[in-house]
Amino acid sequence: MKIIENLPVLAHDKANHFVYGAFIASIGIVLFGTLIGMALCVILAVLKEVYDHWHPNHQADLFDALWTVLGGFVVMLPLVANLSFK
Repeated sequence: MKIIENLPVLAHDKANHFVYGAFIASIGIVLFGTLIGMALCVILAVLKEVYDHWHPNHQADLFDALWTVLGGFVVMLPLVANLSFK
């Protein structure tokens, strides 16, 4: 199918950041609550990119941090939506 062939493919690195962001947010939300879990996800995403910036063999990328936070947001969104309907 031509439509499927033209879909953009998410880079392996960005997909990893998305999954790790979802994992970090999930653990943080279970242990500390929604806001702290999401804040933990954002802080760790930024710290990872700061580390990559200063490490000689790594390359920092703002989009890596954004994909990490997006993964956390996808985990957080249904929780927040569920709370608002109670």
